[in-house]
Amino acid sequence: MPKIRRVSSTGFEPIFSDGRLDLDLPSGPFLLLGGNGLGKTTTLQTVIFALAGDAGSDIEEKTEFQWGASYFKNRLNKPQEAEVEVEFALGDTKIIVRRRMNSRTIRGVKIGGQAWIHDSTEATQKYEEGVCAAGAYECFDDFRYLVHRLCYLGESRRSLVWDQGAQLRIVMMVCGDAEMEREFRKLRSTLKETDSELRHTHVDIGSLERRLSQIETPKKAARSDDDEKGDGIQIAIRISAELEAELLPLSKMRLKLREKLVAIRKELIGINNELEHLQVTFSQLEDAFVLKTLRGMENSSAALALHKLLIHELCPFCTKKTTTLAAQAREAVAQKKCPICGQQHASDISADEIGKLRQEIAAKTIRQDELQKLLEGIEEEEARLISREVNIKDKLNIIVAKLPRVQFAEVSGLVGSNPKEIRERLRTTRTHYSQLELKKKNLEEDMEGKYKSFSNLCARRLSQLSALASEYGNKFLGAPCNFVMTPSRERLSLFSFFVPEFEEKRRESPESCSESERFFLDIAFRMAVIVFAGLLSKTRSTFICETPENALDLAYTENVAAMFQKFSYDGYSLLLTANLQLGGVAKPLLDAYPKKDKEKRTINLIEKCPLSGVQAEKKKEFMRVYRGIIG
Repeated sequence: MPKIRRVSSTGFEPIFSDGRLDLDLPSGPFLLLGGNGLGKTTTLQTVIFALAGDAGSDIEEKTEFQWGASYFKNRLNKPQEAEVEVEFALGDTKIIVRRRMNSRTIRGVKIGGQAWIHDSTEATQKYEEGVCAAGAYECFDDFRYLVHRLCYLGESRRSLVWDQGAQLRIVMMVCGDAEMEREFRKLRSTLKETDSELRHTHVDIGSLERRLSQIETPKKAARSDDDEKGDGIQIAIRISAELEAELLPLSKMRLKLREKLVAIRKELIGINNELEHLQVTFSQLEDAFVLKTLRGMENSSAALALHKLLIHELCPFCTKKTTTLAAQAREAVAQKKCPICGQQHASDISADEIGKLRQEIAAKTIRQDELQKLLEGIEEEEARLISREVNIKDKLNIIVAKLPRVQFAEVSGLVGSNPKEIRERLRTTRTHYSQLELKKKNLEEDMEGKYKSFSNLCARRLSQLSALASEYGNKFLGAPCNFVMTPSRERLSLFSFFVPEFEEKRRESPESCSESERFFLDIAFRMAVIVFAGLLSKTRSTFICETPENALDLAYTENVAAMFQKFSYDGYSLLLTANLQLGGVAKPLLDAYPKKDKEKRTINLIEKCPLSGVQAEKKKEFMRVYRGIIG
């Protein structure tokens, strides 16, 4: 994820007095200090906009949280001329990106040591390709999502801890695999659509049944061609129901086989790693044993030469005194290295040790063969089940294709009182409902299988993330706090998600926490995820946050500062906003730095921005607070 080094904004009148703001961001914290309406939020959003573009429906599901270039139009005199340039590191690559505030397209980009690209179309393409290559992203949308939903916490305070969908997507991308996450998200979206259609169809069935009961007479009419046609439909419905009943257990069996495959592959990977290590050890011991045997067969002159070197400090070639060479040879022997070439070798190797190692390798190899055969057998069984499923689905599709289709609009707008027509539509609607039920069950089973695979493969990483998030939570609360995985209570959510647990209570909803706990525990979790992503990629990045100080009382100010300091000491960067006020987070956060360094880590917007009448009257007090912060 990006580590921001420099931000340059131009044409930002009337927010900044001269329309310009330049920020050089060191590692650790950097604070935008000021008052209300002085551009703190806008500054952060320009950085995010430059990096990842707007927050459309693909980032934010709810309309009220979406924003883009139009956000800046009402704040700037000439948004078409306003421009922001952000320099950041992504892994080992330096990238500079430049955007205008009135367009989603990129105005210029410079990647690594390459020349600037100023053609808008080419710059946009090269920027996205460069980000994907430098950050090992499969697609640019993954980068955009992480920047908007993880690396930036804006004024709207969109939670990550209690937003289960966003948390799952981010945790799966960070701990697992982006392709796995996309496949899981697609299944989840299809499940929601299917469930919605299922509920609508259930309502339609009820409407048709009520309509039929109101108009149907108890008298039985004579059989007609329409009745015979209805019987044919009824037979088709019965056959399709039988096929669906046959299909469901096959799907369950296939999911169980898939779970076995995951477990076997995991064990096989472990066996392969162990065998590789044992083979290396065996080769080293075998070489050492051969060397020892050959030494015993050497003539006495070679042994005498080494004896002269090690004991009498005489060169084995010219027989002159050589203290330095002798010392080096003795040190090599002490480290179990050859006294001549200095290479590592094992000593006192016996044939028994080599024999035991051979037996261990043989046992592991037998188990490897067993697992491979088991794997092949299960894969063959899975292929047979898939073939049977496809065959049944083909038959089912042929039958369903012959049945008249029912649209929701047709049912809801049904006019007339023909009982035969209503009965026919009721039959086809019930068939459609049965198909949707089967589809929903299959989707749920697929999702459950994929989530179990993710949880099994990433169990260690999830445990590490939990421990890291708990450390940050402890820093804020000043008391034990654990981030634990709890099953979702949402009807269609088959996964578990991280929630804080403290004072012997698991906080499964934001309402179970106070306002400050809700905000800052969410910040703690975000920083833990960012740090964990950095540990996996061996890189460092920046967290951008509008500090919700209004939700913070004096008792927790030091704790929040300690939480941010821990993030900084781990090598990560912070771009924070804070109001110039007594008792805020800024002073304790910066207390660890000398005065000159404090000045480099802050910008006083009171001096950069036009003030309101009330603010102008209090400017001296603002400045006094600022001087207190920087010492």
